[in-house]
Parts: sequence; structure tokens; C-alpha cells
Amino acid sequence: MRNSTPSADAKSVPARLFVHIDRPDGVHPVGEMRFDSSVVGGFSAKFRYVAEWLADEARRFPLDPINLPLTASPQWIETDNKFVSLGALFDAGPDMWGRQVMRHKTGIASPAESALLLMGRGNGVGALLFSTRPDLKRSDLPGFDTLPLIEEDLYRVHQAAHNVFATTPMPEELQGLLAGSWSIGGARAKAVMRDRDNGIWICKFSEPGSTVDRQRVEYANLRMAAAIGLEVPEVRLVETDLGSVLQVRRFDRNNDLQRLHYASAISLVSAVPEDKRLTSARDQRVFSYANLAHIASTVSSDPIHDRTSIYARMALNVAVKNTDDHLKNTGFTETESAGLKRLRLSPVFDVVTQASSHHYLRIGSKGRVGTMENVLSEFGYFKLTEKGAHNIVAKVVDVVAHRHQFYEEAGLTGRDIDALNELIEPIVPAAADEGEVEPADSPC
Repeated sequence: MRNSTPSADAKSVPARLFVHIDRPDGVHPVGEMRFDSSVVGGFSAKFRYVAEWLADEARRFPLDPINLPLTASPQWIETDNKFVSLGALFDAGPDMWGRQVMRHKTGIASPAESALLLMGRGNGVGALLFSTRPDLKRSDLPGFDTLPLIEEDLYRVHQAAHNVFATTPMPEELQGLLAGSWSIGGARAKAVMRDRDNGIWICKFSEPGSTVDRQRVEYANLRMAAAIGLEVPEVRLVETDLGSVLQVRRFDRNNDLQRLHYASAISLVSAVPEDKRLTSARDQRVFSYANLAHIASTVSSDPIHDRTSIYARMALNVAVKNTDDHLKNTGFTETESAGLKRLRLSPVFDVVTQASSHHYLRIGSKGRVGTMENVLSEFGYFKLTEKGAHNIVAKVVDVVAHRHQFYEEAGLTGRDIDALNELIEPIVPAAADEGEVEPADSPC
């Protein structure tokens, strides 16, 4: 395996980046970004589409149709928060885990956001690429064959992740194995890997000291999501000597390994909370499943399907007590409709049962309280009928009531199952019968 460590210098602070997009016929310029490092204790960035992209009728589309619409000529859009206005660009950058890997490798506690985007080197979420010059070729980036191979390198990559957690020096033979994880979102230990069939996977690793096998829990929850009829990426569960590994096929790469544009829900919402408790009237309105449904109505090529799916996901998150339902855990991926590039709700991901009492997003008239009564309280915002909403909730409850079937399939231990039942039983009592769940005929 060739070393895939990004060549960009984490200590550099580029004030100007060029934004490109990977397309089947090559890499094309989209825009440019400027960063103002003179803002003490703050953040300042701006973006504009380049004239070439705006004039390209065959390829152009808005990176974020709500916050970054196409214009007749290049116009700067500024922000003082990376989640506001320009979030679709920063979706390609790392989250907590990627930053932890970077700190471990470089010793730099807080690299500049422009440096983080530059260091992604094509491994980040979506199809956007960044450089310090206006021309960029696919050959300038590490190829997919530089990613570690699951069949040969899985244990070593798992070991590298444990080294990061232990903050111990990385042995030379493990150097570069986590390069693909620098720009992947989330807080959990993970790496981007490939298999011999040219599949690209996000591998989520067990972490030292963990009391619950989160990989098996997520596998079971995703299998329940599929039984409900939700769109779920292909998932596999394997074991190394260091613990379980959940492999999730990347849905922002197609079968030909073409990168697909992606925009997270937090980027499309383009807002920050007024307070951490999310109790203001504005926060209740903005940070809600109902607002997600409204966004789907605005950007999706199939809004009816996506609104219904968002409602079903809300019901599932409540049923399995996935209270970590923040807006970065929902996204939209590019699709083509009537010859135009549009967005569609991405498959379900990051569904893990939590001990927290309240959900991140507002669910219904009772706010963020996770009950089926609350799920059913405001179905009109999703443009569902009362019967339609009840049918969706009934399907979710039936599947989750038979959760032991999915827990056993995931290989969860009795202790973990008992802990999960203690959290879920007050919301969805376990079924008395042992019959298997019938999979849904079509997506919710």
C-alpha cells in the first residue's frame, strides 16, 4: 500500500483556497474562498462561484440551493461561523475524530480551517476538492488504491486508532494508515478503507475502555431501519483482536468510485443555537424534524418520499432512543432529476442508542421529549395524513418491539442487551412473541 498521508502542511495557514468539484470527466473549478486570519478570537471566511462555473450550463448547480444559490456573476458570500452560509464547503473538513488524529500526528492543537480543508486531499465527505492554485487534476490527489485494504490491513488500522486514543507514538509501520480518516465527520474512531472489490468503506472501530459495543448496537439499529423500509447503506460487522468493527459502505461514492456532492442538514439549516438548551422559540423552530421536512420540500427531487422518510427516521430515533440526532447526522446527496442536479435525502447513518434523556431535535408539541405520543403530535408538518402517520409509527414500533432478533443477529451480549432494554422498554415494550419481523415492501 502506498502511503496516503496528506502532503499539505498543517502549520500553513492559506488565506486563499480554490474550490473544485470531481466529475466523471475530471476536476472542474467551482469557486474560491478567502480567509481573514486577523479576526482575533473569531472566524471569518467568504466564498464566491467563479465565472467559469456560472457559465457552464452543462455542469453547474448550486452547492447549497438555499444558502449558496447560483448568481449571474460572481458574488462574495461571507460568514463568521463555518456552519452558517458556507457550511456545505466545510462539510468536507474533519470533525472531532479527524482533528484528534491530526493532533496526534502533527502536535498542532487547533489548525486553521483553511489548512484542514486543504489536508483532506479528496478523502473528505462529498465531491468538493481544495487547492492553493486554480488548476487541479485528479492525478494531483492520492488514488483510491492508496487507502488501506480491509482484507490485509484492518487489524493494523484498528491498532493505529488505539494509538491515537492512548496518545502514544505511532509505530512507523502504522504511519499513514489513518490518513483517510482526517476529513471524515463524527467523534468515533474510524478510517476510510477499500476492499478487493473496489468498495470504499468507513470502518468504525471499538474504542479502549468502552462499556457498550457501539458497533454492534449501530449494526442492529441499522438493520431495524432497513426492516422498517428506510434506505440504509450496506453494512458489515467483523471482528479483530481489538474488538468489533462496523463497516459502512460510503454512499457519497458510486459504484464507479465517482465522488458525489453532499450537504449536511446543519449546512442547509445554516444556523447556530441561541443557547445550548435549545429552548428558545427560534431554536425550537429551526432545530426540529419539521424544519428538516421543510428543507426536503425545498431542495429534494422527491420531496414527498424524503419528508416521509424524515418522519420515519424521527420515529425510529425515538423508538431506539438515538438522542444524538443532531443535524450533522442527516444529509443530502446529489442526484439527477429531469437532467438537473438536485439533492436527495441520504441513507440513514449514525443510529446509536444513547442514555441521554432528551433528543437534540424538536420532535413535536412536547419539544424534544422522546415518546411516540410526541412523534404523532405534529404529523401535519410532514404533510402526512393521520392514518399515514399512524401506519409509519406502527411499523416502527413493531420492528423495534422485536429488537431481540436484531440484537442476536449483531452478536450483542446479554449484558449489553439488558442495558439497551432498560433504555428502550419504557418507549417500546418488547414483543411477547418470538416471530420474525417481516421486512417492509417499500421505503416509508
